[in-house]
Formats: sequence, C-alpha cells, structure tokens
Amino acid sequence: MSNSNIKGSCQCGGASYESTADPVFSAHCHCNHCKKTTGAGHLSAICVPQQSFTLQGKTTIFETTGDSGNVIQRHFCPTCGSNIFIANEALELVFVMAGTLEDVEVFKPELEVFCMHKASWDQTNPELQSFDKMPD
Repeated sequence: MSNSNIKGSCQCGGASYESTADPVFSAHCHCNHCKKTTGAGHLSAICVPQQSFTLQGKTTIFETTGDSGNVIQRHFCPTCGSNIFIANEALELVFVMAGTLEDVEVFKPELEVFCMHKASWDQTNPELQSFDKMPD
C-alpha cells in the first residue's frame, strides 16, 4: 500500500494533518474503546509511523488505557468534535481516522482487530484477516 503524503482534517478545518510515510497497515478496530469513540460498531483507521506525522492546529486529548494495555491519546477537534487520530506512544504509531482523510479512498482495510468484541450486527468484509486481539 503506497500512499505517501496522506492528508486530512477535522470537519471545520481547524485541525489538519499530514503523513509523509507509507501506512504501516489499515484496519477496522472493534474494541470497546473504539466503538465508544465512533458511536458505531467499529473504528476504521490508517496506521502511520509517528515520526512521519505532523499536525497543524490544536486538538483536545482524551488519554486512556486501550484494550491492548497501552496508554493511548485520542485527539479530537475542540471546535467541531471530530475524532481525528489516536497516538500510541508505546508503539510510536498514529492511527488516523479514515473518515478524516482528504481522499477517503486511500483507506483500504487489510484486517480487523479486537474481533472478540465485534457486534453481531456490524458486518464488514468477511475476506479480511480477523484477530481476537491486536496481532504482534
């Protein structure tokens, strides 16, 4: 998956981002934290290396411990409330919300994680690799 220069923003445009590296992977996450974040059955995100990611504007941060056991920071726009990205310092990764991408077609899901929490009514592509937790 080669999509260098991934760009996106919140709904109001007050916070925008760019990643100059190719994505590490793209996934749907069914953990309970991500479901609460999106208000839906799963969260869809592109994972990029933290060092390639730059943010313009301000975000509000909600910090919590994810189902992985890692401390994660959920960044959202303080004006419009859009969930923009999740930073995982332990893994040095940023998970960019697919719906915030300038070109949402850049998101090509490869796998599903935390399927042990998947809602029965949340139907995704059955051909995707599925994991009960986050794979190594």
